[in-house]
Amino acid sequence: MESEITLPLPAAITAFALRISHKKYKQALENYEKSLAMRLAVYGNVDHPDIAKSYRSIGIVQKSEGRYGEALDNLNKCLDMERAVHGLERPP
Repeated sequence: MESEITLPLPAAITAFALRISHKKYKQALENYEKSLAMRLAVYGNVDHPDIAKSYRSIGIVQKSEGRYGEALDNLNKCLDMERAVHGLERPP
């Protein structure tokens, strides 16, 4: 039986980012989508900075893949959520 290594969330996100830098977009996107699902399960469907980060990460991968429409949708979700959490004056 293979044991699974569990990383703290910041380390796990860094690991996802490394996959992007190595052009493993499909794997990175799957991991970011799992992260989003976990965050939605924890926080619910509310405006939260961690959920916004997930939308941003997904959008960045989609942009890298040339999926600009989907990327724009997710990056706009991130921006709207950041504005709701922090207000219009504070950049995300």
